[in-house]
Amino acid sequence: MTTTTHQAKCARCNVPLESSVPDPQPDDHVACPICGEGDTLENVGREISEYLASKASDEIGSMLENAFRGSEAFTVEKKPGPQKRYRFIIDYEFPR
Repeated sequence: MTTTTHQAKCARCNVPLESSVPDPQPDDHVACPICGEGDTLENVGREISEYLASKASDEIGSMLENAFRGSEAFTVEKKPGPQKRYRFIIDYEFPR
């Protein structure tokens, strides 16, 4: 099994977050070196989890839309929800 790691990034600047300590713990502060946006490592992880869940939901919706496109038995209706602005992101491509 292969383990892949991804860097937490500032959503605005698209650069990796930095910490003043070499191995940050959940209560340590991490921040963008350009704009200064930051939070504890624990809160950054929580927001990235929300970001990935949102992206996964979008991906599943797109898959269903594509699967049922042209179907007479099923109709896929898009309902726009509130768009959350994330401060922190991670580069991740969902497998297809």
